[in-house]
Order: sequence, then structure tokens, then C-alpha cells
Amino acid sequence: NQQIQHLVNNHQQAFSELKAYYNDITVNNLALITSLKEQMAKMKDNEERIEKKLKEVSNENKKLVQPLREAREQVTDLQRQLTNYNKDKTSLSNMKKHLSYVTKQLEDLTNEYDVLEMAFEKVK
Repeated sequence: NQQIQHLVNNHQQAFSELKAYYNDITVNNLALITSLKEQMAKMKDNEERIEKKLKEVSNENKKLVQPLREAREQVTDLQRQLTNYNKDKTSLSNMKKHLSYVTKQLEDLTNEYDVLEMAFEKVK
């Protein structure tokens, strides 16, 4: 009888230990599930925030496409104008030199004409 009582006590103690062990596992698993649910909710919120930001950036990008295109066209036009300006500047410089040369020739010819006219007047 005492041996039966001893076996029953051992069985109850082993059962209590097993019950506590599995109870701890269950509590830990429930805590893990709760933690994972919280992480999942945070990740979902983060994903929604990122998607919203992506849409905003995408819309902003669409708004900037046309101004960028216009700015590039303007740069191309200004580069063309700069090339033309440099050509015109070179032409102007050449024309000034030519004008100076022609003016000098005119002055020389005018002086020569005056000398010849005086000589002609003397010959008369």
C-alpha cells in the first residue's frame, strides 16, 4: 500500500512537472505570437508609410519631368546662342580690324588726293 502511495506521489509529481513544462512552453509561445503580431503590425504600418511616400515621390517626379525637359531644351538653346555669340564676336573683331584698315587706307588716299590736287593746282 505504501509502495502504491509512493508510485502515485511520484506520478503526480512527474505529472505536475510535465504540466508546468508544457504550461511554460504555451506561455512562451503565446508571448512569441503576440510579439510577432506586433512586429507584423509595425511592418505593415511601415510598408503603408513607404508606399505612401513612394506615391508622393512618384507624383513629384511626374511633376518635374516637364520642367526638366524644358530646362534641357533651354540649355541646348542657350548653348546654341553662345556659339552664335562667339561667332558674332569673332566676326565683329574681324570687321573692326578691317574697318581700321579701310579707314587708314581712306586717310592715306585722301592725303594722297590732297597732295595730287595741290600738285595739279600748281601745274595749272
